[in-house]
Amino acid sequence: MHSAVTATSPRLAYRVVGTEGEPVLFIMGFAMVGGVWTPLVNALRGEFRCCHYDHLGLGRSEPSPAFPTVASMADDAVRVLDDLGWDRVHVVGLSMGGMIAQEIGLRHPGRCSTLTLIATHAGGWMASFPAARGAGLVARGVLGGPKVRFRLLPKLLYHRRYLERVDGDVFDPQMRERLRVEPPLRTVASQLLAVQRHRTEARLHRLSMPVLLVRPGRDILVNPSHTDRLAARIPRAQVVRYDDAGHGVTLQKGRELASVLRSHFRGEPGSDGATPSASVA
Repeated sequence: MHSAVTATSPRLAYRVVGTEGEPVLFIMGFAMVGGVWTPLVNALRGEFRCCHYDHLGLGRSEPSPAFPTVASMADDAVRVLDDLGWDRVHVVGLSMGGMIAQEIGLRHPGRCSTLTLIATHAGGWMASFPAARGAGLVARGVLGGPKVRFRLLPKLLYHRRYLERVDGDVFDPQMRERLRVEPPLRTVASQLLAVQRHRTEARLHRLSMPVLLVRPGRDILVNPSHTDRLAARIPRAQVVRYDDAGHGVTLQKGRELASVLRSHFRGEPGSDGATPSASVA
């Protein structure tokens, strides 16, 4: 495992875990540091070289000199690949990271062995707004400050019935620290604007690499129907459903998702065929 920053500016901080196998780039979502990928990365590190990074203005990365777009953040991700000397990678993106992954696939198709798009959408003004319950929780978190935001985070990431079944804290101490990283207000505003301006729907038919879509059925931040829209527009896209998972699907379903990703990266038949969890009524 090693940590570094890009040679090009503004500098992006990244971490590589694993020394064997094909390279994988993990792209985190809105206002969270790349370290939130750690549990999934650790599950794959023995078979793949895994990299995650902090977006500009977050964690150890430098601030962005201008308001970014999703396309410019895709170019940032490619700068990380260039710094590593990785020509082709498996790209995995969550939420806003999935939007960035779409742009990498469209702008830099030769760099992508596969794409995995988790709990994300293809853009449009209304697509950027969460469901009413999610919007209410987000508003309470913003108005209440960091402590209230962190207290509400489990409700944003997990379905209430899953939380009722969990014995104790849903986050281990290390994950709590990663999730507690408070993004600067300018970074939050710039990422929010980038997400609202994101548009790929009319271009998705150009994606020619294998694409896996992960659809958490209880997501209150990105409506699960947006995964269906992606599937209808991306040629030969595969879909795996976790009907009882929320936006925190990479944490709640980490073991199952790691197995699905292994198959997807290797091009194994039925790589979309992980047994979905039972639906929650």
